[in-house]
This record gives sequence, C-alpha cells and structure tokens, in this order.
Amino acid sequence: MVGALIEDDIPMSAGHAGVLWDSQGQIHAYADHDAEGGGASALRTMEQLLEGIQHELAQAKDARGQPLYGLVQLQRRYCDGKGERADGSGDTLAGDFVRHMAEGGAIVPQ
Repeated sequence: MVGALIEDDIPMSAGHAGVLWDSQGQIHAYADHDAEGGGASALRTMEQLLEGIQHELAQAKDARGQPLYGLVQLQRRYCDGKGERADGSGDTLAGDFVRHMAEGGAIVPQ
C-alpha cells in the first residue's frame, strides 16, 4: 500500500574520491565514481582534507625552515554525503583519515 503512494524513488548520490602522486611528486585529489553528484561532493571533501593536512604539515619546520613532515601513503574510505562511514563504526571521514595517517605512518620525518 505504501509503495503505491510513492511514485519515484529519490536518487541516492554516491561518489568515490582518492589521491595520487604525479610524476613531479605533487599529490592530487580525483573522483573516480559519480552518481547523482556524489563524485563532486567526495572530491570537494577530499580536496579540503588534503589541503588542511598539507597546511598543518607545512607549519612544522626545523631550524633551517625545512619541513619536518610529509605524506607518504593514503587509504581509500567510503563515506556518505555527511562524511560518515556506512559501516556502523561511527567514524567520520576526517577523523578516520587523520587516525589512519597517525597510526599507519603516513606522516613521516623529512
């Protein structure tokens, strides 16, 4: 009965974003899946995370002004449009990402 009252399903947005290093050693965010605009949302979130992390790491310098830390690895995570993981863990994209970097050795001395 309820199904007869609902004419169309509301489309669900979904997207995947990741990062990669180019041949010059620069890191870039990219979207590799986009459904109903979810890819653009995932890409914006990943770009903001990457920019924030790079900014924070750039602030830590030695006495000669050289960076103390750099990124060496990243891991893909699947989150909904609110930045929450869909696995029931309660983790958010930002929290999970930073924890992974700290625990996984992604921030290393230069």
